[in-house]
Amino acid sequence: MNGQMLHVKMYSDFFAFPVDVPRNDFWKNPFFRAQAGKCAKRKTGAMNEMAMFFDDKMENAVGEDREFFRHAAFFWRSRALRYADESAEVIREKCVAMISDDLRLTPFLLGNMRGFADGRTLNALGFGFFSEGKVYSLCGINSGGVVSVMAFAGDEGPDADGFGREQYYDWWYLDDCLNLPSDAEGIYRYSFSDRQNAQEKFRRQCETVKAVSRMPVMLKFRPIR
Repeated sequence: MNGQMLHVKMYSDFFAFPVDVPRNDFWKNPFFRAQAGKCAKRKTGAMNEMAMFFDDKMENAVGEDREFFRHAAFFWRSRALRYADESAEVIREKCVAMISDDLRLTPFLLGNMRGFADGRTLNALGFGFFSEGKVYSLCGINSGGVVSVMAFAGDEGPDADGFGREQYYDWWYLDDCLNLPSDAEGIYRYSFSDRQNAQEKFRRQCETVKAVSRMPVMLKFRPIR
């Protein structure tokens, strides 16, 4: 994938249809940023409020903007269920049972934080770590609550004999809410072969993030028809 593509339409490996990101940059609003910050601290009330924020946006939107807000509201509602305490187990089961077969999880990012999206899309969903103009691959939350993320960083042409072309990527380990902890750092311009030769460096970063991450409940949704 060309990392320089300025995507607005995003596709995941699970849903083969696009959703446009609204162009009014609502995610730069201080209220939205503050709400996203609360969600990043695993506050379920804030996640539900974020879902209601997108519900309100959906009511006043038309066309593809409405579709984006619909998916975003459902995404945050499902996130709130994942982080609900044990006393909310009955509520969780009832809510999951009420999910209709035709209401999909967001096309650009699945509930387990797996998918492909550009920084603008992720910012609009409520994740401020990412930069516009970059396309990110998120590998999903692993058993330690860590999300491995990579983005294309450039390439190096072949030598005079036509060999040695390399593609480079930036790499991060983020926590379960897509934050980069203060003790962690990105690993920049490493090819896949570079990564193979620096496994200990990558392992240390992963362990640093694992120490502050949390493994949320993974909900079992009915198959989409």
